[in-house]
Amino acid sequence: MFPVPHGYITTRPASLYEVTSKNLRDCGFRDSPLLLRPSQVAYADTIRYKKDALSALRALLDGANLHDIKIYYVDDYRELIDQINHLHKGIVGVHFDEDSSWNSILNAAGLSLTLESNT
Repeated sequence: MFPVPHGYITTRPASLYEVTSKNLRDCGFRDSPLLLRPSQVAYADTIRYKKDALSALRALLDGANLHDIKIYYVDDYRELIDQINHLHKGIVGVHFDEDSSWNSILNAAGLSLTLESNT
């Protein structure tokens, strides 16, 4: 097992950055890049926002010739996961619900990795 570099993307508004960051730390997640929905993006456009952000990240990796790195996207919204999975073969959507553990999420993605925590 080895630590997985990761970051967080959420449709919470940017005004909730500090609260969201604290919430993640309180849940045992390490400090990592945190991308929140910009104030100019309406709540109704959150799906487009996530899709565009993931596509932009994929383009950055591809532009740096890092084609072999996959982006694993975890969400509780199955329709969005289906849409994400069709964006690019290098973006893999994985479903979770309130009963999911990180191990079950990683297993669903076909991974046996661990996320570093702050502890």
